[in-house]
Amino acid sequence: MGVFLENPQTLRFLAEVVGAGGAWPESRKELFEKACEKMVREHNEEHRAARDCQNTLDSGQLLDAAGRLCAVQLISGAYGYARRGEPGEKYPDLDQCGYDLAALRSALATKLFKGVFDNRFAPIHRHIAEFLAARYLAGVIEEGVPARRIIALITGRDGIVVTEMRGLSAWLAAHSKDARGYLIEQDPVGVGLYGDI
Repeated sequence: MGVFLENPQTLRFLAEVVGAGGAWPESRKELFEKACEKMVREHNEEHRAARDCQNTLDSGQLLDAAGRLCAVQLISGAYGYARRGEPGEKYPDLDQCGYDLAALRSALATKLFKGVFDNRFAPIHRHIAEFLAARYLAGVIEEGVPARRIIALITGRDGIVVTEMRGLSAWLAAHSKDARGYLIEQDPVGVGLYGDI
């Protein structure tokens, strides 16, 4: 319980997941997974009806698309994405993500992202971005991309995880058994503090 109560964001997730009649999560990873699944679903019936006509993606596909957005954003150092209008260096256009554009647009329309200004969108919280990015990258590793290749994106020349990537690295250790050993060896404190040991 203590781990869930230390962080206001985690506490809010816990209230949303358990308060809606859900079961208590057994781990921080399970809490984040349930919270993200809840945020990716549309709760307004009118919005849901309109979206169902346009969107055939299930929650898993939306979470994967959101994970792709978060991974590209975190690794590139961008702040978010430009939905319409003029993209910039810190808010690139969605088509620069190399993924199904319709899926990316649908993911950006979920509660996992928020409008920051002038048709610019960013994840609602960095912890969510790190969790979703790691979830997505773990799937890429499962599909056959070597874990070391993914890890090279978040480490410096010395092989140590870059400070800004510690949260992503910790969640990647929680999601991917292929990456876990190396990440624990390189940053055991980060994996323990920011992920789910």
